[in-house]
Amino acid sequence: MRPVSGRAIAAQEAHTNALMAIDGVIGTAVGKGSGGGHVVLALTTAAGVRGIPGAVDGVIVRPYVTGKLVAQPKPGSGGVDRTARFDRPVPIGVSTGHTAITAGTIGARVVDANGNIFALSNNHVYANENLATNGDAVIQPGTIDDGESPADDLGTLSNYVPIVFSTSASNVVDAAIAATDATKLGRSTPADGYGVPSAITADAVVGQNVRKYGRTTGQTDGRVDAVNATVQIGYDSGTARFVGQVIIKGRKGSFSDGGDSGSLIVTKDGSNQVALLYAGSSSVTIGNPIDAVLSALNVSIDDGNGPPPTPNNAPVVSIDNVSDPDNGVGYEVPESITFTGSASDTEDLGLDAEDLSWSSNIDGLLGTGAIVSASLSRGTHIVTASATDDGGKTGSDSVTVVVTDPNALTMSVGDIGFSESYRGPHTDLTFTITNFDEDDEPVAGAAITSVLSRIGQSWNFNGTTNSNGEMSGKLRSARVGTVYTVTVNNVTHSIFVFADGSSSVESWLVGTGEVPNP
Repeated sequence: MRPVSGRAIAAQEAHTNALMAIDGVIGTAVGKGSGGGHVVLALTTAAGVRGIPGAVDGVIVRPYVTGKLVAQPKPGSGGVDRTARFDRPVPIGVSTGHTAITAGTIGARVVDANGNIFALSNNHVYANENLATNGDAVIQPGTIDDGESPADDLGTLSNYVPIVFSTSASNVVDAAIAATDATKLGRSTPADGYGVPSAITADAVVGQNVRKYGRTTGQTDGRVDAVNATVQIGYDSGTARFVGQVIIKGRKGSFSDGGDSGSLIVTKDGSNQVALLYAGSSSVTIGNPIDAVLSALNVSIDDGNGPPPTPNNAPVVSIDNVSDPDNGVGYEVPESITFTGSASDTEDLGLDAEDLSWSSNIDGLLGTGAIVSASLSRGTHIVTASATDDGGKTGSDSVTVVVTDPNALTMSVGDIGFSESYRGPHTDLTFTITNFDEDDEPVAGAAITSVLSRIGQSWNFNGTTNSNGEMSGKLRSARVGTVYTVTVNNVTHSIFVFADGSSSVESWLVGTGEVPNP
């Protein structure tokens, strides 16, 4: 498994809002493409969503069907053992919840710096989607499994991270803890589970093998399919947008179901903590990165091996200022742009702004230190400041900077032509996009991103122009009497700048040999 490339994440984060504005797209993430490299995933409620670009900032975009994503507090038919009332101390991975909700799952036994013991689960399991009050009873089993207070009290709500119900929010965790003690809560799953989770945390990596033990589906194995996901999650209280999430698919069937919310997701080899399960659909499961959960609640997993290790939080990095354009309008080649940033780390007190490293997704490393000045090349730059602490954790902040070149040569789509060929009853439709410079000369080596579409379906066609300035695409078995439209989304070149001309969209009525009337 190789780490996710910064280029893919930068492209995803720069275009998330635009992608999620497309009807049917409910999130984005970074996953693996068919060739093994990292791609941007456009998460969709169903197949066939139109208008998704083939690439952004040179990174391939691939539709990824998740279905509608919802929080999972309402269980289906769970196994008898996991829904029953357990003798105290209760194992982790079994039915639990606030008295006002149905049931979720005990994720783990955690402790704070003073050794106080808590049960870990979700906000929507223990805090009833922000509606509960600290001190409220938390029971085992949950109410749908016939649990009731005070007979089945496991502890009391101690702390939770509020959920912001908004489609523009930046929630990171759905998490809460209930105060309890060692006589009421154990550290391990039941005997048919993976046992005691390790106190070691592991960053989610695409392709990573993971498992969980939960109230409804018990122990299941899966793999991390995407990371850094931005998703819209449905709750009883409304829709909440989450960022930086982990997407998991089951190895055999579904990885989770309603009632598994709160389950701890761990590595298959070593049971190191990866994420806290809180939402999903029939095809995917969504988890909060576990480091963010533990940091927000100031706790650590209690694995029974002595005092918990001091959590190592990533440095806090901020880009504090970007100098104004010289002309007051926009940045142009070759003006120098000055970036100012800051950095701090609660554990590594020696880390500061001088440890910042600055880079551009186009120009690479720009320099190091609190203040860096650089002349950027033409294009849309994602400039990132990052710092890594002694424990290997990296914090970063990014800003988008658009640099133009007033003296750059321009190119445009001069023509989109169509032709038809026949194979028995079938018609093959070929289209050719021709790219010209400002002197009407063909431009070779231009990378074209285009979409061929008809009502209800679309196909991405990307390629490079030949010596005649042409790039072609073919659709086999086109439907006679159907209008097909070619849309050129972008054209890039090392020398020329794309000027979007009037010929960047063209349609064709198959079988008539003509452009349809507007």
